[in-house]
Amino acid sequence: MVNNLNIDFARNLFLQQSYSDSWQDYKYLLTHKKSVRWDWFVLTASNEKQAQTYEEQIRYRLKNGWLPSETKYLVIPDPKGERVGSGGATLNALKHIAEKSGAEDAFAGKKILIIHSGGDSKRIPQYSACGKLFSRVPRELPDGRCSTLFDEFIIALSGIPSRMSDGVLVMSGDVLLLFNPLQIDLQRSGSACISIKAPVETGERHGVFLEGEKGYVGGFLHKQPKDKLEEAGAVNDMGFVDIDTGAVWMSSCVIKNLISVISEKGRIAERLVEKYVNSKIRLSFYGDFIYPMTADAKLEDYLRQPTEGIYCEELAECRRAIWNSLCQYPMKLIRLSPAEFIHFGTTKELHELMMTASDKHRHLGWKRTVMSSGTSEVTCINSIIDKNARVAKNVYIEDSYISYDADISQGCIVSNVRFSGRLEANTVLHMLPVIYKNNLCYTARIYNVSDNPKKGLKDDGTFMGIPLKDFISRYNIPKDEIWKDNDNSLWTAKLYTVCKSSNEALQSALFLQKAAAGCASEDEITAWLKSERMSLYESFENANIKEIIKWQENLEDEVRTSRFIQAMSNGLRADDAGSILGTGSKLVERLRIVLKKTVEAETPVKYRVFRTLAEVVRKNGIADEDLNADFLEDQCYRTVNEEIREKILKNISLMSNGNIVLKAVDIELPVRVNWGGGWSDTPPYCIEKGGTVLNAAISLRGKFPVKASVRQLNKPVIVLESRDLGLRKEFDDGEELQCCDNTSDVFALHKAALIASGVIPQRGTKINLSKELKKLGGGLYICTDVDVPKGSGLGTSSILAGALAKSLACVFGKDHDTQYLIDQVLCIEQLMTTGGGWQDQVGALIPGIKLASSCPGIPQKVNVELLNVSEKTVKELNQRFVLVYTGQRRLARDILREIMSKYILGHEDTLEVLRAIQHLAVLMRFELEKGNVDGFAELLDKHWELSKRLDKNATNSCIEHIIHVCRPMIDGVFIGGAGGGGFLQMILKKNVQRSDLKRVLDAVFQGNGIEIWDSSLVFDIPDVSDRIVKIS
Repeated sequence: MVNNLNIDFARNLFLQQSYSDSWQDYKYLLTHKKSVRWDWFVLTASNEKQAQTYEEQIRYRLKNGWLPSETKYLVIPDPKGERVGSGGATLNALKHIAEKSGAEDAFAGKKILIIHSGGDSKRIPQYSACGKLFSRVPRELPDGRCSTLFDEFIIALSGIPSRMSDGVLVMSGDVLLLFNPLQIDLQRSGSACISIKAPVETGERHGVFLEGEKGYVGGFLHKQPKDKLEEAGAVNDMGFVDIDTGAVWMSSCVIKNLISVISEKGRIAERLVEKYVNSKIRLSFYGDFIYPMTADAKLEDYLRQPTEGIYCEELAECRRAIWNSLCQYPMKLIRLSPAEFIHFGTTKELHELMMTASDKHRHLGWKRTVMSSGTSEVTCINSIIDKNARVAKNVYIEDSYISYDADISQGCIVSNVRFSGRLEANTVLHMLPVIYKNNLCYTARIYNVSDNPKKGLKDDGTFMGIPLKDFISRYNIPKDEIWKDNDNSLWTAKLYTVCKSSNEALQSALFLQKAAAGCASEDEITAWLKSERMSLYESFENANIKEIIKWQENLEDEVRTSRFIQAMSNGLRADDAGSILGTGSKLVERLRIVLKKTVEAETPVKYRVFRTLAEVVRKNGIADEDLNADFLEDQCYRTVNEEIREKILKNISLMSNGNIVLKAVDIELPVRVNWGGGWSDTPPYCIEKGGTVLNAAISLRGKFPVKASVRQLNKPVIVLESRDLGLRKEFDDGEELQCCDNTSDVFALHKAALIASGVIPQRGTKINLSKELKKLGGGLYICTDVDVPKGSGLGTSSILAGALAKSLACVFGKDHDTQYLIDQVLCIEQLMTTGGGWQDQVGALIPGIKLASSCPGIPQKVNVELLNVSEKTVKELNQRFVLVYTGQRRLARDILREIMSKYILGHEDTLEVLRAIQHLAVLMRFELEKGNVDGFAELLDKHWELSKRLDKNATNSCIEHIIHVCRPMIDGVFIGGAGGGGFLQMILKKNVQRSDLKRVLDAVFQGNGIEIWDSSLVFDIPDVSDRIVKIS
């Protein structure tokens, strides 16, 4: 048992790697036009309609870049729609290639693949319309597509052309052969068959090769019982046979001889084509072409071989011609091992295959659920299953929508249908759009998994699992109501009602299920007999293939977009989630569907969708007016902004109903230095994960550099001034004040503060400014002054917003604790669309060194803990802490978007760093409260390295040069704010003075703006009441 397990493991590992190799070969062919590839890729079809279906599938793949464009593709229907057999179809295909190439020797040096796929799939009727070749395979390809048998052929055979000199490889379209192309060597002339070892029980249902001398085929046995195979010596000691996989290769010289069967004087003779390629003879490729090339073959025996057609003189004449052309070419037996032989034969085999796929073929990437939404318990492909639907576990569903009220019993197969209702055990149901009397109609075909459509009244055929004759007799149905000729098989039984809608067709199918159970009334049977009906065969012949493909594509769009939104909801990485939408011509349409669905989604899902779609658009180079990547990215942050703004405004009382109670208020605030956890306070990270920040309030050059003043005016206007910028403007138009999201507007912050405070309503609400100001008690003069370079990294923008919020609250007599002001600043920054977190206002509104933290949610409830730092440690910090201005600046808004984009898109390193810097903030607190400034400096250095991982632009060559110059004199370094410029924060070594560092910087940089700014920790901020003027 252990040995068998080891053998199976090794075999599966080999096949897994072989598939991976084949995928690489396939991708190489798509991107390297001069690589060795198939010159001709030929599919045979049963009739013109099926050929058009195949051509449509090929065109779709070529359009999306999924097939090598340099290969010539041919789909050749059987002549006149007759069933001419696989041998006749091969001759017909060779004829077309010869005629289309126009060369005297059309096959010399050419590599040609012919896949026989012209059957009507009687044994799996659900694939009769689209062809078994395009049936689903339970695997999602590495590029995100649902695989089909056709796609598996394309991939698995990509490496074969480089392993053959020339010639034709013929394969059967209902057998998936998985192997490693390196096992095949066809660099010679002659012929070869490809075989694998399989249990004798499998051989009974297929062709079996007998090995002759020197590795050639000695004989060929077709569908023989076990005892016959043993008697012929085909079974080895382990009970295995050399099974015919349906893959046969013939070099160009063999093909030239074979085509001579339908040629005269070196040219294709239509007379011989019509004589030998027809439904009467029905030549078999495997029975008529392989036999003459086996070593033990004799002409007399060959002429007596079973035929798929009728024994006649034309058949004998054709076989003699084939014998003369092929008997001189002994056939080499190529055994593949390890290899996989998967036969898509009957409905029952299909069900068994799908039920065992996820276990038996897991090494091939097969799984229960492929590109589906709603469940992982049911085997389904390209389907949506409502969470309330009742579906048994051993059910197979493909290309279907299963409604909430569905009840599907065990063993069922459901295909191409929007289903509601009850389906009894072991039932097959699939919807087929058909053309009936030149109109689009529908018929739902229903039968039992065990029914064989080839059988009928004469050979105990069944319908819905009961004898067909019992079904007919139970309701006294005249035979001529069901059959129009003597073929009384299920295949030709006119059972299925033709309906104008798919829902009507579904109800008709469920009626047949009811009738088969003996529960139909006489009136129901009478009504059914009066209806227009089709057989399995007629519905196949009249199927509207374009509608089938359209349904499948639309359902795939629905599945992919639903799965994408669900992935966004589950927090899947953007790269992984984006791949769910696929590629190719349908991508743009799917993006639009996602945007429509997103309207009703929750806010976190919305902004993730917008940001991820922006990446998808950029990655795929989509240039579409309503799918602009920059617009989608803006929508992401606008969504975050609006969510925070609306929830904060809802939770704070506004001043619009109050009156001015103070004539004048002046607010002065320190700046803050961020030491640990910065970025974790920024939405949307903090509203999803919570934030943790360690920072401190500091004065610069002996003063508080951020100032806001508000004065009452008699005139009903609002005057805004920025003293540091030297700009002043009077406003008498309220609408102009409502526009605060223009980042180049120097008064955007002032305007946003007026809106957040409720003095001015948000845009969209009309306002008579003069009237409203008179109600409040007069006009307002608002002045700001910031004595710090712009882009300093000391939080001045947010701190100034805090100063304005505080001054306006005082003017209107509004209670304003720290939480109120934190919310106000968050709201102001969202109104301005600049984003921003809460650490800046916490750092400056509250004195001292503090650890601030928040839990997920909106508004952000910030808990502030003042550190218990000794006077000795404070003194040491003031001596050793140094601010060095870099002479550069960088806008925090742009950086914020970069960092939060990485978070939203699920970059693992970004998530790891954001967690790590919060841990560092807590460790810094521990070191400072212990009085270990050296330990604090070491952690500051670690934080700097993490910040550079988070944002590579946090530093640059100039900043690194400054640090390099200072490094011998410092124990730790960090950048202020977002980095990339502004102030560097340094912890001096114990024996180094600020003056020592200043001399070094002056010597190296010689007055070019890189300098030390005096700073000091602030542990007291005077109350605003010391600087107010009350209204008397």
